[in-house]
Amino acid sequence: MSFETNEKRKSISNTKQGSEVLEARIVANYGDPGLLEDYAPDLLSRFLIVHIESSYRVPTTNSWFKNLAIIARPKNLWIDMEEGLASSPSAQKRSDAFGNISAGIAGSFTVNGIGPIDKPYQIGELIKIKKLSNSLKFWDADPIFQSVFSLDTDAQYTYNSWHNEGATFPYFVGYADRQLYLRGKTLFRPDGELYPFWYGMTLYKYQYEAFMLTIAQNNTELTTYLEGMFGNDLANTSAIYLANGGYVFKEQQFVNFFSVDYEDMNIINRSRISASECLPLVVVSPNTFASPRTRSTSLTNYSPTYATIIKNS
Repeated sequence: MSFETNEKRKSISNTKQGSEVLEARIVANYGDPGLLEDYAPDLLSRFLIVHIESSYRVPTTNSWFKNLAIIARPKNLWIDMEEGLASSPSAQKRSDAFGNISAGIAGSFTVNGIGPIDKPYQIGELIKIKKLSNSLKFWDADPIFQSVFSLDTDAQYTYNSWHNEGATFPYFVGYADRQLYLRGKTLFRPDGELYPFWYGMTLYKYQYEAFMLTIAQNNTELTTYLEGMFGNDLANTSAIYLANGGYVFKEQQFVNFFSVDYEDMNIINRSRISASECLPLVVVSPNTFASPRTRSTSLTNYSPTYATIIKNS
């Protein structure tokens, strides 16, 4: 089966009317931000930005929202801010779904009771997602969009250095502005004055382009074509720039999201690794034992009407 035929098959399979289970690839907010970030790790731990398969369909100005989506992570991976917002990151406590506690600065916890995700999400990773029975909407004040943090500075809207996948591709090397956008948090605040703790999600042009270069990195011809498309170097008459309004990031630097329509089905059973500090240390006589803490366990109709990123020789 040819590459083009295979990608068309994926699109058709994923866009059957009424389809509840789809395939998608991770674009941004990958990894484990619940433990790796000091600002809004609660909100960042709840979602992923994905591209519904086939990822070789160009998001266009008129229809990008049928390609790109926000999905909910499994709730057993979410992180909460224990005791609410602390006075500083060094005093911040966070908890997982089982009540384990970590405290202090991300990457240097003074109390390290929460284990990391055993199989962290990777950019370009293929996952299965399921449509929610009811979309979670920002305008309905669904709590998935709420954080205990009110982000106010550029630094607070910037991921730590771990969220920079794609920075070593030639398209990014030597371009500090492009690399900086790779670390822009995928959050924005529609009304910071009235609703300082509520956020929509956003995806920057260069984050999407890093994703595409990642999944195409073993195809030199396609990579060259993509770089030309991203840099607006192709002919203005190209379908890439014309179909359905053309490549959305030709003119726009970001797109915003206000709903969570799917959830990760977690078919590989991601979970948090048990941290050593979660294990009880028994230092009493054999007939006396400590009582364990009680714990309990507890995001669009899509039609393939986009230009295709496939360059025929």
